[in-house]
Amino acid sequence: MKLAKTGWVRNADKLDTLLQPFLTHTLHTASLSAGEHVLDIGCGAGALTLAAARIVGEERGAAGVDVSAPLVDLARKRAAEANLPATFVLEDASLFRAAKPVDAAISRFGVMFFDDPRAAFTALRRNLRHEGRLVFACWAALAENLWARFALDAVRPHLVHPPTPPPPGSPGPFAFADPDVLRPILQDAGWRGVQIEVFRPDLPLPGQTTSETADFLTEMGPASRLLKEQAIDPNLIKETLCQRLEEMPAPGGVRKLASSAWIVSATAS
Repeated sequence: MKLAKTGWVRNADKLDTLLQPFLTHTLHTASLSAGEHVLDIGCGAGALTLAAARIVGEERGAAGVDVSAPLVDLARKRAAEANLPATFVLEDASLFRAAKPVDAAISRFGVMFFDDPRAAFTALRRNLRHEGRLVFACWAALAENLWARFALDAVRPHLVHPPTPPPPGSPGPFAFADPDVLRPILQDAGWRGVQIEVFRPDLPLPGQTTSETADFLTEMGPASRLLKEQAIDPNLIKETLCQRLEEMPAPGGVRKLASSAWIVSATAS
């Protein structure tokens, strides 16, 4: 599983702001209890792991796994500062083996990058106890995620050539946009009772100013990859984004854009 993390540490707090609705909803669906042990797949900077640790407590705690050393370092620093029972492992989640079976595996947008999803979800299942729970959030179609399209639309007039769409089923943020693709992957990996529910919150855009928000939107997400691939000056995009952000309503000083994701749950057999 190969995944670039450029800018993710710098923008970790902003990402947590953007994705807060999914953290809350994922934990609600997982129904964690005190005394359980939970595994966070593709934990990033650890926001979901730390929130889970607050629920399960010190008896067994929470563990997060990620392939990015800088993000794992940040997650460990956050756990120490908050004095929470959370540990973090630098490893490909598809290769991770827990010392003892865990009660639940959770993830907030950390499962869409496996090179071999069936093999990865099979390996993850083996970390869970019998009847253990899997709950994760993954993006639905790009067309339904205005937060991601907002910067893309500003980039399009500056493209040197049309972007090449990724091959179907290839790893990436929208790899599981089609639930009819995702469901059999999980079933083939030995998960049962697969439930896939849509969740469509409006996401709060981070940044104290429109300039800060525009910086974030050009540094993270699909637009950032196009800017790098086609060597487009981000400042050209920022001006357009700032204008469009200024035109948006901002009740209470917060601008929001629509999103769409799947909240997926299943049980280990």
